[in-house]
Amino acid sequence: MKKQTAIVWCVCMLYLLIIMQVIPITYAINDDVAMRDIASGSLTGTPDYHLIFIKAAFGWVLTGLYRCFEGIDWYGCVFLGMMVLCCGILLERWNSWCIQKGKKPWYIIGWYVIGITGILLEHMLNFQFTVTAAILAGTAIFLYGTAGREENNFYGRTGSVLILLWLSFCVRSDVLFMAVPFGGLIFLAKADSIKRKVITALIAMVGLLGIMVFEKEAYGSEEWQAYLSYNDERSMVYDYYGVPAYEENREFYEKIGLKEYDVENLKRYNLCFVNDLETGKMHQIAGYAKEQYFAENSLGKRIKAGIKAALKGELDPENLLLNGLTKFVIGFNIFLSLKRKKKKEFLTNLGFLLCEGGLISYLGLQGRFPTRVGTALFLIELGSAAALLYQEELGTESLDWRKNKVRLSYITGALILLFGARLFSIKQKQQKMYQYNREYEILQDFYQEHEENVYFIAEWFVSGYSDIFHLQRKNSKANGFEMGGWLALSPIYEEELRQNGIECSADEAIIENENVYVILVAPSSKIEAHYEEKYHDIMWEQKDCAPVFSTEVPVFKIIGGETV
Repeated sequence: MKKQTAIVWCVCMLYLLIIMQVIPITYAINDDVAMRDIASGSLTGTPDYHLIFIKAAFGWVLTGLYRCFEGIDWYGCVFLGMMVLCCGILLERWNSWCIQKGKKPWYIIGWYVIGITGILLEHMLNFQFTVTAAILAGTAIFLYGTAGREENNFYGRTGSVLILLWLSFCVRSDVLFMAVPFGGLIFLAKADSIKRKVITALIAMVGLLGIMVFEKEAYGSEEWQAYLSYNDERSMVYDYYGVPAYEENREFYEKIGLKEYDVENLKRYNLCFVNDLETGKMHQIAGYAKEQYFAENSLGKRIKAGIKAALKGELDPENLLLNGLTKFVIGFNIFLSLKRKKKKEFLTNLGFLLCEGGLISYLGLQGRFPTRVGTALFLIELGSAAALLYQEELGTESLDWRKNKVRLSYITGALILLFGARLFSIKQKQQKMYQYNREYEILQDFYQEHEENVYFIAEWFVSGYSDIFHLQRKNSKANGFEMGGWLALSPIYEEELRQNGIECSADEAIIENENVYVILVAPSSKIEAHYEEKYHDIMWEQKDCAPVFSTEVPVFKIIGGETV
């Protein structure tokens, strides 16, 4: 038995290792790239654990790795490591189940490889923190739901569950909160003593409390509190309500001291060219935008739009396979519970569907349901449903497809074709992601070739880029800034400016420092209008061209006369 287990582990882990060598690995979104650069110290000159979206406790561990072992992409390594850990846990549970069922090694390996390729491989090769948090949470729920009381290593498995939960909370707390109702159903359905359940819950809460205390201390300064409030308000404007038009809201904008060109710069996400956003104006804009949204959209209209957004998220083509598999497992569970007259299992599976419906309705009414959030939701739901199926089938006789060789041959052939198609699709997608993000690397190379200069680029130029994962990565000082984005106006952003010799605001440095340039397709009349408040005779001089979007984009030096 030990020899069989060793063979299974070697083959399955070798498969993952080969795939991760053959197919390029990429960051899925640029939020992860920014947090990696913060943790590595390439932005501020020193590794920093203030990752904004990821808890400071997790960031503190990352910065320790960067300090001790330089030249390695620890952010990517840790995220990939956590997902491989989850794959290992799933393999251990699957192998244990198959051994008790008397399955052969080829059966265990075949189904595991097909399952991992179909469900998780894409998200491992194109990783992001939201989906990673869901994989951690889903694996924690699955492990907790499948760990039997009679197992010798019960407490070790429970400890693993707690670590996975804490990691999920650190990586993306909102995702763990989304997992709570599903995990709660498994917690209630699990056959275990009340005492052990209470102790497990208390330990989990103590760990979460410790993480939150660390978080409060890390962001306790007035500077960080002001930025976090500003960032929440920025998100309200750009993610939900939008920037109100100037002409229809002239009175409001004049009241808070913003002109037409300020509003246009806001719409273009040129935050560097709008004064005092972080000291109260973004708060006023966010509140006003929310009022306008609710005034212009009746309750019925909002509900209609919410239902439409929820349906769009539920039927997202990117998640059809995952969503379909989740519904199949839940449907099969319901079928078995009805057939075997198990009321608790039936109600638990029904609860999964109700939790999903409630969360999707909430996200739809919020008006924002990104694909990655749907992916996270379905992964958590699938892990929960699979845990019930695991326990339900553990002590029963499984259907033996080998009794019908014709049926077996059809099923085997179909699975091989689906496996090949899925692997080919993932490889094609990753190759495209690799080629696309090579453009971003070329832009970064341009910055480093001119390390004596500082560049500001329009946010929309680079918002679609992420990055390519390289095990070895030189953490060079960053000298390229975006004019907008969530990092702009943060303490990290201000420190990054100082690392590049800029002691004033970004907009002042662009016109007053000789080595500071902007990358734009053409001179912007709105940026120019911003400077005309303080300077005479604004001129745009093209000094160079930067490689962006496989083309050459002008690099301008903005020159102004004496201060007004």
